[in-house]
Amino acid sequence: TGWLRSVLPELAVRGRLVRQDEGDESARSLVELSKGRRLESTGGRFTRSADHLPEDSIADSERDLVPSSWAVVPLGNVVTIARGITFPGSAKSTEPADGLVACLRTTNIQDRIEWDDLIYVPEEFVKSDRDWVRVGDILMSTANSRELVGKVALADRLPVSAAFGGFLAALRPVEMLPGFLMAVLRTEHARTLLIGSSTQTTNIANISMERLRPFPLPFPPLAEQHRIVAKVDELMGHAKVLEERHLAPTSTRVRLRDATLHALAGAEDHAATEIAWARIEEHFEDLFTEPEDIQPLRQTILQLAVRGRLVAQETGGSESIVDQSTVAMQQEDPHRYRALLKQFEDDAHLVKGNIACGWEAGRLGFLLQKMGAGSTPLGGQSAYVPSGVKFLRSQNIYNDGIRCDGIAHIPSTTHENMAGTHVQPGDLLLNITGASIGRCAICPSDFGPANVSQHVAILRPYVQQVRRWLHLFLTSPAGFAEVMGSQVGMSREGLSMKRLAEFVVPLPPLAEQHRIVAKVDELMALCDTLEASLTRAKACREQFAGSISTALNGDHLHPTA
Repeated sequence: TGWLRSVLPELAVRGRLVRQDEGDESARSLVELSKGRRLESTGGRFTRSADHLPEDSIADSERDLVPSSWAVVPLGNVVTIARGITFPGSAKSTEPADGLVACLRTTNIQDRIEWDDLIYVPEEFVKSDRDWVRVGDILMSTANSRELVGKVALADRLPVSAAFGGFLAALRPVEMLPGFLMAVLRTEHARTLLIGSSTQTTNIANISMERLRPFPLPFPPLAEQHRIVAKVDELMGHAKVLEERHLAPTSTRVRLRDATLHALAGAEDHAATEIAWARIEEHFEDLFTEPEDIQPLRQTILQLAVRGRLVAQETGGSESIVDQSTVAMQQEDPHRYRALLKQFEDDAHLVKGNIACGWEAGRLGFLLQKMGAGSTPLGGQSAYVPSGVKFLRSQNIYNDGIRCDGIAHIPSTTHENMAGTHVQPGDLLLNITGASIGRCAICPSDFGPANVSQHVAILRPYVQQVRRWLHLFLTSPAGFAEVMGSQVGMSREGLSMKRLAEFVVPLPPLAEQHRIVAKVDELMALCDTLEASLTRAKACREQFAGSISTALNGDHLHPTA
């Protein structure tokens, strides 16, 4: 239905949705009538050359897109455009009060105008009647991100009297139906032209009135406009019904998928795990039909792994990993050992949580030989060089490994001066700030010398064989919950080393860790295969829909009733 919603306006504004009628009043006379009405509104003359643009400014390629009975004119010739009001930020309020008026802004311009989130400004900023929203106005976002600039919504009702702000413009068609103009402005062709005509700053794209007025506007006879708008409304209504019918089973499927995976992840013993998995296996092809269904499955596999539900457990015969790490720390760094003991002096009652039989639980701080954030080289980005020693930032760290696209480099002399942040093979690199907090990668054995920024922590375990298990835990839902739990009551400054040391890690015997990691690798490879298959199927569906769209928009297509 998304494809249908996009292709209908394209067909409509190219005259391919309804038949043309030779008995309709000509589009040319309608354009002249529009010009006359606009002249009346300006006292019988256009005050500037920009108020009426020459129609030969329209490219022939634009005229070729529409039936010969239509006109194509500069938008500014048949649409009056009102700019929004300006006011200082200190003047706006989020609550109504005497002397204040409602005002629309860019966030109110969605598929429809959203009237629930208004601001209020002193009425003195509304200078004329043109500044008030009218029924039939098309509100356009003229200053926004590149993706959203040019977005439009129709004022088909006025729940309250409202003005509109300076980042909006009101388009008021003359002798043209607002519904038809909306269809034009929502086509991909129009969006491309509008975005392309905008001027770009760092974060904002702007569409000036000077660039908006020459926009090539297809202009059918008025009677045909009525037929087109009625047909679009009819077909969009059908599309909405189809969408609702499609979404209802999809929503039910997603809820069922999530419920069955939740039951599997929370199984309390081997028998419960088998029952939950049998239920999924029976309906697997119904539960996992889209590529995005695979990520929840991956997360469930990781959750089963860290709860000891993925492979058979063994009992006894393995030295405590916590004990090995603790002894090593006492010998290498007794001061840090004493500091951690003081931090966790109540750990005699450490709650191990729901860990499997034969496992132990330990604080992450006791398991790590090194745990520390990186640093920024002196001079910041100005210290970067085209080639040199790799300098890893949070954008390079992903759960599936280190990504070197856009990687920064620092001189070897800077690298030597930052000895405390050198990365070694097998180190776990954990993002500790920002939107990517919690992403974790293992440094490969052949990666070479590197440093990390202050947004990445180096975790180096005493027992090297445990690093794959620690990575598995930190990237599991249980590990991510530890990371996000550390943000409660904190600013978004990030994850401190003190809080990181507190993480309680479930630890199977090493042999069992290896079996679990091997099983996870096997299952993740199967997930990759399944996801690729579903992605190919989805691409085929989209390609098929695109081919139909191309055919429907081809020049050979005759308008239909």
